[in-house]
Amino acid sequence: MALPKLDTPTYEMTLPSTGKPVEFRPFLVKEEKLLLMALTEGATEADVLRAVKQVITNCVISKDFNVGEITGYDIEKIFLELRSKSVGETITLNFRHMQGKNRQGKECATVTPVDIDINEIELKWKKKVDPKISLTDNIGIKVKHPSVDIISEIAADKDKNEVNRIMALLRKCTEYIWDESEIHKVEDATDEELSAFFDTLTSEQFRKIEDFFQAVPKLEHTVTYQCKGCGEETQHTLKGLNDFFV
Repeated sequence: MALPKLDTPTYEMTLPSTGKPVEFRPFLVKEEKLLLMALTEGATEADVLRAVKQVITNCVISKDFNVGEITGYDIEKIFLELRSKSVGETITLNFRHMQGKNRQGKECATVTPVDIDINEIELKWKKKVDPKISLTDNIGIKVKHPSVDIISEIAADKDKNEVNRIMALLRKCTEYIWDESEIHKVEDATDEELSAFFDTLTSEQFRKIEDFFQAVPKLEHTVTYQCKGCGEETQHTLKGLNDFFV
């Protein structure tokens, strides 16, 4: 006997990094199991990211979508939209005073549950920096925000020190270099040529590029609540996916 099939609604959102529409379905019981496993005691940020990537891969039904090619802030936004359409538009989080004391220095370890409307949570930009960066009057560079796969690849390479990781990130996130007569695509250059180019950057030129990467948007939401124990009004700012992951 063939069992009936349940209809699953579909929704559409705009990908923050590209402005392109993405179609998705809510996550189902099988995806909830993945998330619950990622929340087990001892799970790392890498475990949570791995689970979220798998859930997004399962739920996004747009053609030619590859979760590894989108940015970290795309993942944050997609997951919130999935959470909203799958579980509900309200998240309940528990807050308490840091170190168990309120602003008056009085002991208070009370946990206060607070309901947060997902629709009020936004990606916040520090500032928007043009990805086409002029280094001199006639030489410049076009960069892009790192994809999830790029970030994971560089973080996994334990042999690289911090400087080498920054340079590896820069090479992987450069689309092309231009001068007064030609556009030089990165895929047409060797690693040695790229390293030589980046090694000749001045501190000021490097800071221009660094500004672009430091301006990556993040999920951010400030919650104001009244402690149920001492009655003090308190603010708490949530940042990044892990703070909203419930």
